[in-house]
Amino acid sequence: MDFTRDRALTFQRLVMLLLNQLKGSLQDELDRFFHVLNPSHWFRRVVTAAALSKARKKLKSSAFIELNEKALEIFYEDFPLQKQWNGFRLLAVDGSNLELPSDPEIQKKFGINKLSGRPMAMLSTLYDLNHRIWLSAELVSTKIGERKPVIEHLKKTRQDDLLLYDRGYPAFWFFVLHQQVKRNFCMRLQRNSFKCTDEFFNSGETEAIVQIPVTKKYRRQCRSHGVSVPSSSVTIRLIRVELDSGGVEVLATSLIDSIYPANIFSDLYHQRWGHEEGYKHLKIHAELQNWSGKQLNSVLQDLYAKLLTLNLTSIQEIIAQIRVDQKTESCKHRYQVNHVQALSQMKGMIVKILNSLNPHKWLLLLTEAMAKNTTSIRPGRKFDRKPRPGVGVRVRPAYKQGR
Repeated sequence: MDFTRDRALTFQRLVMLLLNQLKGSLQDELDRFFHVLNPSHWFRRVVTAAALSKARKKLKSSAFIELNEKALEIFYEDFPLQKQWNGFRLLAVDGSNLELPSDPEIQKKFGINKLSGRPMAMLSTLYDLNHRIWLSAELVSTKIGERKPVIEHLKKTRQDDLLLYDRGYPAFWFFVLHQQVKRNFCMRLQRNSFKCTDEFFNSGETEAIVQIPVTKKYRRQCRSHGVSVPSSSVTIRLIRVELDSGGVEVLATSLIDSIYPANIFSDLYHQRWGHEEGYKHLKIHAELQNWSGKQLNSVLQDLYAKLLTLNLTSIQEIIAQIRVDQKTESCKHRYQVNHVQALSQMKGMIVKILNSLNPHKWLLLLTEAMAKNTTSIRPGRKFDRKPRPGVGVRVRPAYKQGR
């Protein structure tokens, strides 16, 4: 069995190391890691980068998925949802492309991007918008499409969830899937998505409840995606949203009841932007594409380890926010924990917490540190969205920064 011999890099230490946001060179990260464990190791090399590469081959990336599921199970049990939208836990689903190392196994699984000449995959995630929690993640080929990974994401949802989707998701079989698993949704529609929705675009009406009939085409769609063909038409509600720019968006939702007035859906859909911010945090601040290894297993370890670290950071932020609210109760503006600084403060501290016989002491120190780094909340502030740049510069494994 693996990890049964008495070695410096045990299973527990390997997990802690990968949770500690590997961003610099592996040897530098190892030396700093063992210094955190024991300050007397500062000028002593305990484990080499080559030994780390051998050890991590024995560790399945699914270990971090299971740890994440357990952490979230405890979190949602101990912290009843205080931030809800009309009684729903607000979730978003979206995909983002990732550039991967040029390993033969990775190339075979995900293919090569023609523009960059490097392997490219799509990361599809399920994200709790109000708590900044990553509930589910699937790394798939960009050829698969955005909708298919949602089948796995839905297994991590509950009946009190409301899922938000961008305009790339609506499809007849997709509506049916949500109807059959009893999950509510709100999706942005494109023109010409369906005959009835195209008519609604041109009608000028604020809202309408429409039925999409089951055609031969839609029957084939359902069967090809493993979804039971409905016996009758699918009912959805269409809502027109007038944008400040003068444009129009049309949303499709399963929330047909009049207790949800049409005028609340514009703000609802806007909250999906939190998922985009989550991806920015994952890819830029957590440096996800700064891969610590070239093989597929290493890539998956990095992905799921960083998602778990981000979740643990968000949970700790929620605790620190209670302290911030108490300290700033009489202030003119509300303040919130600085999300970027909170992640930075987890570096090293997560190792001390997980390795300590008295983690409560370190958790209190971490809470106070996060509570001291805050930003003011200015309601109504808006900034123009900057154009998306071209293919950005990635940090190559051979040129990792020393930290």
